[in-house]
Amino acid sequence: MVGDWRINIEGLDPGVSALVGVSGPGGFNRTLTASTTLNGLRQGTYSLRANPVAHPGLPFVRYRPTNPAEGSSLGVEVGGANLPVTAVRYTRIPGRLRVQVEGLPAGARATLRAIGSFASSDFALGNGEQRFNLEAGRYTLEWPRLPDPGGRGNWLPDRNNFNVDVPSDGEADAGTVRYTLEPNPYRLNLNVRLRGGGASSLSPKVCIQPADTVQGGISPDAEVPDCLFR
Repeated sequence: MVGDWRINIEGLDPGVSALVGVSGPGGFNRTLTASTTLNGLRQGTYSLRANPVAHPGLPFVRYRPTNPAEGSSLGVEVGGANLPVTAVRYTRIPGRLRVQVEGLPAGARATLRAIGSFASSDFALGNGEQRFNLEAGRYTLEWPRLPDPGGRGNWLPDRNNFNVDVPSDGEADAGTVRYTLEPNPYRLNLNVRLRGGGASSLSPKVCIQPADTVQGGISPDAEVPDCLFR
């Protein structure tokens, strides 16, 4: 007697081929790369084993079988009244990302936006070394500007985006991102009035000198033209 056997392969991303070996009575041996139905099989017990695979375009992204688990096999009875359907399941193996953040004011947390091949995530990061799990894949990392908690301006990263490959069962290093404060622009409005005879013929010159102690975002070291007594 003969029988049919349906094998469904799940969990792989588009373009990724499975590696599933099937063996059975009469020297039957077949390697499957996708879901299929095996027809006209001799009745008996068949063995199925799934093996790890890698993404063809991103070879650092790997997939591990979970049913049957890696290194194990399934025994399936085929033939007669038994028409089995077997699900072979894979999972994408995750990785990790490391990044160092510097320059933020105390207590502030900047957003890291990780836009990946298969998943995207946002993380709130403070100063220091950070490590976290990510789906394996190719990522663009974006650091948006951070408004200053005190309203003085915006904290800007020294790079707006960065590309990194996160490998399965491995760690990618995104390096160090440093933040500096871009102060809000300041404007000073002056209304100069001249009094006395001949005032209309004068051409006044007004100089602004930063004080030693400044409230706001003007640096005491700002360069000021020397126009006094001229």
